[in-house]
Amino acid sequence: MAAFDWQGAVLAVLLGLATPVLAEPLQIAGLCPPGAASLAAEVLVPRFQLNAKAVLTFSLDDQRVHISPWPAQLPADLGAQYVAARTVVHPAGPMRIVTFRRAQDADAWLRMAAGGGQRSLLLPDRIVGRINDGFVYLLDHNEPRRVDVNQPVTLTDDAHRECWQFVLLNTSMPQKSQVDAEPRADWYMRRIACPQE
Repeated sequence: MAAFDWQGAVLAVLLGLATPVLAEPLQIAGLCPPGAASLAAEVLVPRFQLNAKAVLTFSLDDQRVHISPWPAQLPADLGAQYVAARTVVHPAGPMRIVTFRRAQDADAWLRMAAGGGQRSLLLPDRIVGRINDGFVYLLDHNEPRRVDVNQPVTLTDDAHRECWQFVLLNTSMPQKSQVDAEPRADWYMRRIACPQE
């Protein structure tokens, strides 16, 4: 009978814990292709369907939009609300942005981005700085702030006195053979109550 290597087993477990677990890339499909007229106006969506595979499906005018995987931290039952979606053309690939606004609210409560690039504006004075494998650096008033995948952080929109929860969902690094490619990231921002001071 072979002897069990406890040290090797412990090392393997520790290495497994130290390795960041990246989620699937966020897919936003069904929007106009880049170069076509990109939808930006809000449309009232009466129904959303979320299936067991975490795919959210809804109709946006004549487009059938699919968002997957729908983050488990977000509500599964959305109810009727206004949605706006657009595709931003970029040499490294399109960035797809979807916003959700409840009928009773003046502003969006959720912003999602798939394929976001470095220097993407999140809020005034808050941008995505450097994108790395499993984390990004946000520039918060030009101060770098590391954010790991699935580690929520609170950002403040000083101009509107609002707080947002930023959640990095995934990062993707280009292959060395891709000359024009840049690192990309997927995230969502959800408006939240500001912490009491």
